[in-house]
Amino acid sequence: MTVFWQALASGIAVGVIYALIALGFNIIFQTTRIINFAQGEFVMIGALVGYTLTVVLGWPIVLALAGVALISALVGMVSERLIMLPIQRSSYRYSWIITTLAVAIIFRNLMGTEWLYGREDYRVPPLIPGVFFIGPAVVAYQQVIILVIAVVLLILIEVFYRRTFFGKAIRATAFNYNIAGLMGIPVPMMIRVSFALSAALSGIAGVLVAPLIFANVSMGILIGLKGFVAIILGGLGSPRGAVIGGLIVGLLDTSVRALAPEGWGNFIVFGVLALVLLIRPTGLFGKPGAH
Repeated sequence: MTVFWQALASGIAVGVIYALIALGFNIIFQTTRIINFAQGEFVMIGALVGYTLTVVLGWPIVLALAGVALISALVGMVSERLIMLPIQRSSYRYSWIITTLAVAIIFRNLMGTEWLYGREDYRVPPLIPGVFFIGPAVVAYQQVIILVIAVVLLILIEVFYRRTFFGKAIRATAFNYNIAGLMGIPVPMMIRVSFALSAALSGIAGVLVAPLIFANVSMGILIGLKGFVAIILGGLGSPRGAVIGGLIVGLLDTSVRALAPEGWGNFIVFGVLALVLLIRPTGLFGKPGAH
C-alpha cells in the first residue's frame, strides 16, 4: 500500500506535466491541423532557461516562471515561422512531419552547443524543498507545487479561451479558419499566438519537471513523446482529453516503474497507446473526423 500511495502521488504530479505538454500539442493542432514534433524541445528549453534564471541568476520562482513563459513564447513564434513557411510553400501533404522534426533537431543542437549548455546534466533544486507524510507515503512539496501551478495554468487557459478576444479568435480559427478569415479574424496572427501559447505552456512544464530529473538538451525527446501519447490517448482536438490523457500516462508510467522490473514503464505506456488506437482510433474523447 505504501508503494501504491507513493506511485499515486508521483503519477499525478508527472501526469499534470504530460497534460500541459499534451495541451500544447492540442493548441497547435486545432489551429493548423499539424502535430508539432518539436513540442518536447520547448520543455527542454524551459527547463534549461529555468535553471539559468533560478540557479545561476538567483531569480525568485515567480519571476523565473514569467521569464521562462516569455522566452518560450518568443521561441514558439520563431518556430511558427520555421515550420509554417516551408509547409505553405510545399505541395507535399505531409511536409509538416519533416519540418517539425527538423525544427526539433535545430533547437536541440543549438541548445547543445558549447557556448550555451553543451551536453551536461544540470541539477535543478526543488521549487519548495522538503517532504510531508500522507499515512505511510512520503510526498514532496515539489509534487504539490507542480499540481497547484498546473491546475492554475489549466484554469487560466480556459478563461483565456472563453473571456478574451484572442482566445475567442483562436477558437473560431480552430473551428474553421476559412470562415474565421472571412469574418475578419487575422488567421496567421492567431496561428502565431497559438504557437506562442503552446510553447509557453511546455516551457513552464519544463521548469516544473526539471527538479524531478536532470535538465539537459536530450530531455525533451522522451517527455515530448509521452505528451504525444497523452494527446492521442485523450483525443486530438479535445482539451479535456489532453488533461485526462496526461494523467493516465503519468499514473501508468510511475505505477509500472514502482511495481514492475526496470524498463517496463515505457513499454506499458506505448503498449496502451497501441491498444487504445486499435479499439478507438480517435482516442477517448476525440471525435471522428478530427484528424
